[in-house]
Amino acid sequence: MTSSRWLIMGILAVLTVLFSVQAARTWFGPFQVDLAVETDAETQKAVLPPLVKKRKPPKSAYDAIAARSLFSQNRTEDVTETLVGNLKGAETSRYAKRIGLFGVIINDGEKMALINKDTGRRGSDDVMWVRVGDTIERVKVAAIERDRILLLENGTHYEVLLSDQRHSNKRSKAGKDSGPTVISTEDKTDKEPVKNVKTPKVRVKPQKQDQAKD
Repeated sequence: MTSSRWLIMGILAVLTVLFSVQAARTWFGPFQVDLAVETDAETQKAVLPPLVKKRKPPKSAYDAIAARSLFSQNRTEDVTETLVGNLKGAETSRYAKRIGLFGVIINDGEKMALINKDTGRRGSDDVMWVRVGDTIERVKVAAIERDRILLLENGTHYEVLLSDQRHSNKRSKAGKDSGPTVISTEDKTDKEPVKNVKTPKVRVKPQKQDQAKD
């Protein structure tokens, strides 16, 4: 009995030591992560497409900015200013004379001009918006500035100013003719006193006494 008891106690002691060592490794050992789980998560993340795709503009969208760089050594003068300088004293063609400039809109690099094309018929002028490159009959819009537009016809440039006297006179005359007529129904006799009213003078003639007695 004594030997068997010692054998059982020895086995229990060995098991106690083994469990103690394993518990110590679990609690005080370095933290380990299952790499297989992370690999599966990364693979699933790579397979799923993004919800919102970022749209990148093409490289050609930046060509205009790169061509007009302020720090470029090959920077040249604006073509519009050169055209305006060469237009002094130029004769306007008969097609350009029929075009009047009413207004200009310049917003975020986009330029539009409101023009009036005289069709030669009374009350049938065409009012339209044009951009650079548009063609009006034989005249092409070459450039749009704040106070003018440049027209191109057969290799010759013409300008139409915003303050064109020919069209401004027509507009001012039309504005006077088309003014509203105000009709008032109020009685103004009590509000406005009567002025310069002459009171007639009445002369009383004395009666002649008859000297003859009956």
